[in-house]
Amino acid sequence: MLVTHVPRRARLQSVAPSKTRRGFLSSSSSSLLSPLSPSLPSSSSADGGRPARPLLRLSAPSSSVALSASSVPSPFSSLSSPSSLSSFSLPGGKEVRRFIGVMASLSSGQMTTREYEEAFLPRRLKRIKVFSSPPPSELPAHFHKRLDHAYSNPRSILKLYRQYMRKDDQPAYDWLVRCFCQLGNTFGFNSFWATKDKQVIHALPSFKFLVYDLIERKHLIQPQQVPRLLYALACLEYRSWHLLPTLLEHVEANLQKWRTPTLANLALTLSLMGVGDDKPDTNQFGPPDLLSRDYSGLVSKIALEVHRRLASVSEADSSSPSSASEFLEEPRKSPLHDAFGCVPFDYAGLAFALTLQGSYDVHLPSQDETSSSSLALFLQRACQPLSLEQLESSGWIQFFLYQVLYCVDVERPARETEIKKAVPFPFQRQLHLSWLDKILINAQPQGSEMLQLDVDAALKRLFVSDALINCSAGRPWDEQHCWFAGHLIRSRKLALEYDYLLPLGPGRPKMSGWLACKRRIFKAFGLNVATIHRCFWSLLSLEQKDVQLTRLLAQFPPVLEAVKDEKPAYEEDKNLRFKRHARQKFESWPPEKIEI
Repeated sequence: MLVTHVPRRARLQSVAPSKTRRGFLSSSSSSLLSPLSPSLPSSSSADGGRPARPLLRLSAPSSSVALSASSVPSPFSSLSSPSSLSSFSLPGGKEVRRFIGVMASLSSGQMTTREYEEAFLPRRLKRIKVFSSPPPSELPAHFHKRLDHAYSNPRSILKLYRQYMRKDDQPAYDWLVRCFCQLGNTFGFNSFWATKDKQVIHALPSFKFLVYDLIERKHLIQPQQVPRLLYALACLEYRSWHLLPTLLEHVEANLQKWRTPTLANLALTLSLMGVGDDKPDTNQFGPPDLLSRDYSGLVSKIALEVHRRLASVSEADSSSPSSASEFLEEPRKSPLHDAFGCVPFDYAGLAFALTLQGSYDVHLPSQDETSSSSLALFLQRACQPLSLEQLESSGWIQFFLYQVLYCVDVERPARETEIKKAVPFPFQRQLHLSWLDKILINAQPQGSEMLQLDVDAALKRLFVSDALINCSAGRPWDEQHCWFAGHLIRSRKLALEYDYLLPLGPGRPKMSGWLACKRRIFKAFGLNVATIHRCFWSLLSLEQKDVQLTRLLAQFPPVLEAVKDEKPAYEEDKNLRFKRHARQKFESWPPEKIEI
């Protein structure tokens, strides 16, 4: 609202130009203009002969008046059209453009129009593209199509999510699920990404927003999306205690409906995350006052369901179809696929899942105790369609088979002989000979992870010189090692392991399946195992980390081993040490241990 004093004798006249009156017609006085005639007269001064500038004044009573944009009369509406503006002539260049902008602003009710912007915007702002392209009509279909071209690049996938989030406050939930699953597939078991790369992804705000969107509407998760989500969580090594109860409810509710390959994949992914093992009261999620129900024994239930299907099909007659006949798939996709659609990788993954949680003696309930072991059955089904040539190029199958055999040999369960006989001896020999140079190199995780590097820096500050990072460990008579410790301090017989998964709830950490199995195996080697959890370690300062590590090392003092006086052996071949493996010599017969 503008208030001004209008002179009593206001009229349109020609005056000589001056500094005070030259700027009278401005944007601030645009609300005081009244309807004008189509043309403005001009005159010249009497003394100088220079043409005088026209000045607009208003005719009004002598009292103060208040004018606003709403009180502008209707004749101004005719000035908004380009034709009327072009016929309205004013002298000067800047004044014309300014006057046009004022008229356009008043005619549209003080709304910014293109004429107003043309009149008043600086040139640098006119170069900006004011009107961007409108979004596509079908956003989910558009971004589904774009997601097809970003299947192997984590950066492109997260960039697509950010673009979708800017255009829609609530993206389609099926697209969010597919985006997360596709991101997990890029970090799959056959990828070259290290654990440190996955932790970098976890720290990105876009990844956190994506997980939050999944948690916010987790009630929309469909059963067919659960296996892919669990696989993505296992590949990303991200154990979200907000999502897992909903996913595990779908797994148990549809346990009798899943396909057999899907069950095998579910068992492997759950065991890798350390979820669903046989330990009671260790699979509850959430804060202490809002705990979910216990999901212990879920992996064993999945394994028994697969065992039941295999046993029912093998024992059923052709005249009496079994209850598992609905899961048979005909025709077979390849010679490696069985009647259930499973490949050797599925059965090897099932066997490895039971090995990670130490469930060697899982079997179907029967009247007698002669029922076959589920682990032995899975090993037999994994080796049945393979040959020695196919075993060499089988990838993760040979890794799973050899690790299962090694863990059984170390822990010696009750069904040790049955499990070892399930793998043919030529396969065992081939796995033993090709373990170091063909299997382990491809299966060993590349590089280190952030928690491990942080502890390594603390050990260096404490001058612990014999802490070996990613060092292998085994029994004294092992020819080759199968397991690697995060840090191995041989003088203290101490192995440090690092749990970087999210806890099951606030302040309730739990090791993954890998760490739980390594802990059992290392203790069988005679090593002490200490696990450092990231959820606690990340809260400490630099000094507190050193103090906690000092207290940990104080509990495991150095072990002094007695020095044995042994006479030097192989004196005649001391210059040919690199050929000792070709010259086996025994000082006593029969030798206790033979090393090849």
